[in-house]
Amino acid sequence: MFLVVSRDDPDPKTLAESLIEQDATPLIVLTPFVILALALIVVVINRTLRPLQQASSEASKIGPASSIARVSTRGLPSEIIPLVTAFNGALDRVSSAYQFEKRLTADAAHELRTPLAVLRMRLESTRLSGGTSLNWAAIQRDFAQIDRLTAQLLDLARKEEGGAVASKPEVNLARVAREAAAVMLPLVESVGRSLGVIAPDALVIANGDEDDLRDMVRNLIENALTHGEGAISIAVERIGDLHQGFVAITVMDEGHGVPESLRSIVFERFRKGDASTPGAGLGLAIVRHVAERHGGTAGFLAGSGSRIQVKLP
Repeated sequence: MFLVVSRDDPDPKTLAESLIEQDATPLIVLTPFVILALALIVVVINRTLRPLQQASSEASKIGPASSIARVSTRGLPSEIIPLVTAFNGALDRVSSAYQFEKRLTADAAHELRTPLAVLRMRLESTRLSGGTSLNWAAIQRDFAQIDRLTAQLLDLARKEEGGAVASKPEVNLARVAREAAAVMLPLVESVGRSLGVIAPDALVIANGDEDDLRDMVRNLIENALTHGEGAISIAVERIGDLHQGFVAITVMDEGHGVPESLRSIVFERFRKGDASTPGAGLGLAIVRHVAERHGGTAGFLAGSGSRIQVKLP
């Protein structure tokens, strides 16, 4: 006996349409949620980027005319805040250097104006009088003043650039003081004054710039020579123990010294206790800066306007 079973073969097109109808139902249901999710993503991205766009706008406005402006960290993602903080710190350092250059340029222009005007007046006087001989001694003094002022400005600019001290492991301050005194001794003796150094054979500090320290002592001697009177003495000594004490360099003369009201001012650039005395008023500014770069201080000893002491750790 045979059993015959018949089978209808479905039409492929009909089968495909049926499958599409069945699978489209979930897609139709999910479509609004997909659109909503995309909208939320766009909103979140915009809210996240808005503080960054604001920071970018603030950064684009920073320039020479608005050097104090900084990028705000308010609302920024926590991952970005360290970067913005470092950026603001870099701006602070650049702004400080820029302001220093502006002050230096203004000070240099102001201080050079007088000797240049005097020099021009001498030349004009000779021209107008019809003379053929120049007062070369006076002109040489004018050029010497300009040369010295320029050298001091460049030296101060180099020292005020900042950065770590180009140090040696050890610096013998007693030897540094003697070397500076030896350089200045002919000039001191040429005006009938004396210069002495009292120091042990070896008085060492760690991590010092020997050239800058020698310049510092030389400027102290020069200050006593220009503004002081009588004999000049340099004393180098250690005060306190080796680990917690400090080394003191004291330069003194026999003059009346600087009035107490002016003793802090004369360590600023282009400031002098007596405006009528020679010099540009840069020597003690150099002394203070070198001392501070080495972690020390510079100032007058109490009760005396003719004794300046530098303390170095």
